[in-house]
Amino acid sequence: FSASPGLTTRTQLPGPEYLQHVQTMHLYIFNGTGDDAPCVAYEEVDWTGLAAPEGKPGVSKNHKVQYKDFAVGQPYTFIAVGLDDRSGDTYGLPGAVQVDQTTLATAKAVLDIANSKTREDIAVSELFGGSLVLTPVAAGQITGTIKLDRRVAGVFGYFKNIPKQVGTTPVKFLRIELYKPQNKSIWLTAKPTK
Repeated sequence: FSASPGLTTRTQLPGPEYLQHVQTMHLYIFNGTGDDAPCVAYEEVDWTGLAAPEGKPGVSKNHKVQYKDFAVGQPYTFIAVGLDDRSGDTYGLPGAVQVDQTTLATAKAVLDIANSKTREDIAVSELFGGSLVLTPVAAGQITGTIKLDRRVAGVFGYFKNIPKQVGTTPVKFLRIELYKPQNKSIWLTAKPTK
């Protein structure tokens, strides 16, 4: 059982183990929850030296948000993005999301075709993301936890009980085919609703 060398997944997934290769962490704050909610702040989170312990589900980091212009009673969407050593170049992050320009509807990691990035770059670029909506109930009081998940588009599967043959035809390989071309972008949060 082997994969055809001509096919690539969005990222190489070595197995079900708890693995993450985040090297830099970025936080974006959007004023609101709708498609037109603008990005009002960007902060880099100090992720220096953090790695998941052997066999553990991951790491955590407390970050004190520097942005201070929260309006009491107004919901804000926080998006955290973790990048490995390749995904920033592949998707043009963190700069692809801009304060006062990007909205939740356009908060996506998009393959940087202008800099000759291709599906081969996608295959070696890990991107983690998560989001959370928080509404301050009093000035200076806003606390939450964002869980980051691997943001990929592709297929990862385990197959068992594969027959040696189907009818009289021997099974030589399995092939999974996409029903449409590979996506070149990933939502950084849940896909906005119209």
